[in-house]
Amino acid sequence: MQVTNEQIIYPSSDGQPIADSTTQFDLMVKIQEGCESLFKKDPNVFVAADLLWYPVEGRNDIFQAPDLELVEQIELNRQRRQQAAQRAEQESQRAERLAAKLRELNIDPDRI
Repeated sequence: MQVTNEQIIYPSSDGQPIADSTTQFDLMVKIQEGCESLFKKDPNVFVAADLLWYPVEGRNDIFQAPDLELVEQIELNRQRRQQAAQRAEQESQRAERLAAKLRELNIDPDRI
């Protein structure tokens, strides 16, 4: 492994949409919420949707943002879980506002 003093920037977005349609987004949220409900009492399971992650330290060119992710065998503190939940809620609210605005303009959000 090569050691460097350069600071590596890990972007917080891959620039891709969360979903291809409102229907797909709604299903992703429902599946995520269902999984969270199933595993809410297990502190060793983390549930996330569209969470950008970098599996190789130091390589910001290798990344994934799976639609849904279940991670086992890690202990997460309450603050990290709350931050992930808040981010998901903000994304959901943003998508809802956008869909409502499109409907106001007589544009079907599922056709975009």
